Formats: sequence, C-alpha cells, structure tokens
Amino acid sequence: MTASGTTNNSIAGKFDPRVLRAPFPLRIAAASTDYILVFSVPLLALVISDALSDRANPPAVGLWGWLLTMIVFVVNSIALPLLFGRSVGKWLFGMTIVSDVGGPLSLGRVIVRNVLGYLLIPATLGVGFFIAGISSKGRALHDLIAKTVVVRGSKQYIN
Repeated sequence: MTASGTTNNSIAGKFDPRVLRAPFPLRIAAASTDYILVFSVPLLALVISDALSDRANPPAVGLWGWLLTMIVFVVNSIALPLLFGRSVGKWLFGMTIVSDVGGPLSLGRVIVRNVLGYLLIPATLGVGFFIAGISSKGRALHDLIAKTVVVRGSKQYIN
C-alpha cells in the first residue's frame, strides 16, 4: 500500500468496477466460447474414434479424449486466467479478470472463481451467472465469492 492509499498492483488509483465492468452480453459470448472450446475436445475425439473404428465396436471418446479435455479445461480456466487474467473467450471479446481492487489474480482466487464458483452456476440453475446482468457492478456469484471483477479491456498494472 502506498502513501496515497493505492496498492502497487492496482490498474488505476481510482478503480471503479461499475465504470470498467464488462457488458453482460460480452460475458455471455465469452462464456459460450469457453464452453464450446472445452466441449469440442471430446466431440472431436469421438469423431476421430469413429473414423478409426472398425464399426464392429461402437466408438467411444476414450481415455486420451477425456485427458485432453481436462488439459484444455485446466489451461483455459486456470493457467490462462492466472498468467494473463483471461480465458480464450475473454481474450476474444476483450475482457480481463482482475481482483476487486484492480490487482492481478492469485492462484487461490482463480481456483475459487473458475472451479468452485463455476460449480455454483448449474447448482443455482444459472441464477449465479445471470445476477451479473442486473448487478450494478456486473459481478456474478463466482466473482463475488472470489472477490474478482471482469472488466472490459486489458490490464495495465502500475508499479
């Protein structure tokens, strides 16, 4: 914390998530892109398995397909947000995930937000995600739990 009351890792001295928040339609587009990316892997594995099968045995995704799916999920949901503050979907639509004070994400915040928090979306029948559309700060349930904000633009930390 500096003498002016800002942290060294904040985006700006006056971080206001209400001003910088990403529009809800863009968040839907980014989430849809991420889901399509992850779910296309087992589908592609099934297509390849079907093409290589002898037709006597029904095709299956197989261990390699599920392993590759998990790798894509971990890279897109944990590694990319931790390193760059964004998943593939958020990158395509120009958004970044930051802490609620505008700083970079820690591994703990990424795991709470993108693993535990994402489990709450189906558990709440989608309400946990859709509250971002009506919240003045544009934060979904997983953002509130992990103390994160999705902002439009890329992060530029002040040292």
